[in-house]
Amino acid sequence: MERKPIAAWPAQQFSANANTHQPSPNPDITPATRAMYANPPREWVHDLLALGQAARQMIASPKWAVQPPFPCVGVALVTLHSMLDPPTFFLFGGSHEAQMQNNLFPLRYVPTQMPAIHLIKTRGSCPSPQTHALLATRDFEILLWGGHTTSTASLNRDNATLLYTLSLKTHAWSRRDVPGVSPAPNLHGLSATSFQTYLYLFAGNNHNTDGSINSDFWRLDLDLNTGFGWEFLPVTSEAEWPLPQFGHSANQH
Repeated sequence: MERKPIAAWPAQQFSANANTHQPSPNPDITPATRAMYANPPREWVHDLLALGQAARQMIASPKWAVQPPFPCVGVALVTLHSMLDPPTFFLFGGSHEAQMQNNLFPLRYVPTQMPAIHLIKTRGSCPSPQTHALLATRDFEILLWGGHTTSTASLNRDNATLLYTLSLKTHAWSRRDVPGVSPAPNLHGLSATSFQTYLYLFAGNNHNTDGSINSDFWRLDLDLNTGFGWEFLPVTSEAEWPLPQFGHSANQH
């Protein structure tokens, strides 16, 4: 398929002086547009997606004869960056035609190879099939919190009081109770990330109750055994605090 550039370069207007061959200014191009053309935007590209052996076996099984894993909505995504391996995207859960899933698919990005998606066969205390879960990574582990376990995204306190951890070395899920106060379990569009020993959650839309949008900031110290629980971080300065929002993203830097 032919790839077309997102933006075309403006046609140059040459002066009548054949000895200089210098382009004359184009009054229709603003300085901002000239700056954009000096650094033209990159093109989006797309490639075919290959399926690994385990993923092909799952799709060929009777369970998935009518219910494929893709396409689906409400999939959780996180990226694992390693010093040795290429970046790996992990996709969890999602729903296809109202059928929720709890499968975990890794997709390793190698520019010189066709993208291939695989299926990790996990064990242990697996999360329930769900959509819109929050994922983060820490020390070759995947952290999972929240998510909607019903198509109506009904209130489910278990999703707020449980934290799931997947070891990428053993492919085993473990579940940990989080006592005390916690973010609302049915928040939508909030972001999650980890830094040092903490898991952070920010903002979100409580669309299943009053529709309010918040700018709350929570953190969970993952290394604590005594006093393990969510900590609400109060606003310290209105001028420096982000506005209430949802549908954003967060990442380590």
